Amino acid sequence: DMKIPLIQLHDPTKNDLPYLSHFTVEQAQEMMTSSEWTRAVFAREPKERVLSAFLNKFVETTFFLQKCCSKSALGGSKKDVRICREKTQQNSFHYFLNRTQDCPNPHWTPQVDAIDDKWWPSMTFIGYLHSVAPDAERLLKAIKSSKGTSAWDDFGKTGWGSSGKNAFMVRDTAHHMTHAHDKLRKYYTACDETFVEHHWAGEWEHDTIHFDEFHLFNGTCLNDSL
Repeated sequence: DMKIPLIQLHDPTKNDLPYLSHFTVEQAQEMMTSSEWTRAVFAREPKERVLSAFLNKFVETTFFLQKCCSKSALGGSKKDVRICREKTQQNSFHYFLNRTQDCPNPHWTPQVDAIDDKWWPSMTFIGYLHSVAPDAERLLKAIKSSKGTSAWDDFGKTGWGSSGKNAFMVRDTAHHMTHAHDKLRKYYTACDETFVEHHWAGEWEHDTIHFDEFHLFNGTCLNDSL
């Protein structure tokens, strides 16, 4: 459905898209190994992604509150529930980071964990959120139909956005943007940065996706607790 809101494209209950789990093991195996299939992944710089998850799921909505502040999520502790609710009201990034370790969710757990290690070498295209529009164009131009036309010409060049005249992944992604990159120094401390670099280390060390390392702080975090 070309009219589905972009924010719902990743929601399996609303996007009406087929998932790998919908197919037989044999079919899935072919999709993940055959040269007839294009396997594309889009990734986001880890520090930006974690902060974006915090801003969207902790600050702007009650997603974190509902998922991670319940008694069941906190082992039945009324005290911890009260603290969790207080921290959400305070918009505590430090608290959020610590809770990512006992309240996992695909929005903030390492994105490299979304695909089994054995399948990463089979990925044929890697794109990045900071360059999503040109990367999406490059991907679609590489996919050819039996008629010789590209997926970009057939589906990507136009027909998207509120006007129906935009190219795929251009401009209308703005409604979901949290401008995390511009806010990194506002929310991160040296210890928060050290925490993310430690617990999301696999993102920078991965063999298939590649992020340029950068540091917000030159100083050392004095807190030994990671």
